Amino acid sequence: MDRADRYTMLWTNDFCRFMVGTDAVGKPLRFVYGGYNKQTSFSDMNVRAGDYVYPIRVRNGVMYVIARMRVQKVTDRYDYHESHPDEDRLFQFPSGNEVLAGSEATPVRFDVAVPPEILERIRYRSRKAERSLRYVENGRLISSIGVQGIFRLTAATVRDFDALLSGEYRRPAQADGGTSSDAE
Repeated sequence: MDRADRYTMLWTNDFCRFMVGTDAVGKPLRFVYGGYNKQTSFSDMNVRAGDYVYPIRVRNGVMYVIARMRVQKVTDRYDYHESHPDEDRLFQFPSGNEVLAGSEATPVRFDVAVPPEILERIRYRSRKAERSLRYVENGRLISSIGVQGIFRLTAATVRDFDALLSGEYRRPAQADGGTSSDAE
């Protein structure tokens, strides 16, 4: 794995519904925006060109990995709008002031569920320590509060997310003698 950092950022269910109404679903993610509060500030988390961002969603206790995008440029929304006026309709919340323009992205999808065994082992890291995902109970995320914001992922979690997005993840064999199956 290269030395780039990888981050999650939560997309609200309202924003996901908005994205379904655009032509962005099924196409590679081109940009993400944030910076409308301290939790969503890319600059506060030191996100830079070369890093990767994994938008996630939480719905009914299930986490979904929406896409992966390599950050090509960190800019403000006004500069991005000026160079990409055709994408103005994709900016639902005008208060965000930071944009990560991307490349090497996977298509936007809302059907890549994180299975319980991966949910249990998700880890975030800071400069000081590593932490597990909070509010996981019986393989379900009982509150999305622990993923609200931008968080740096560990290498093991990145491998799991990449396997899910590529369709290469295989669930472990069931204790009752069942076979492995693909992730949703």
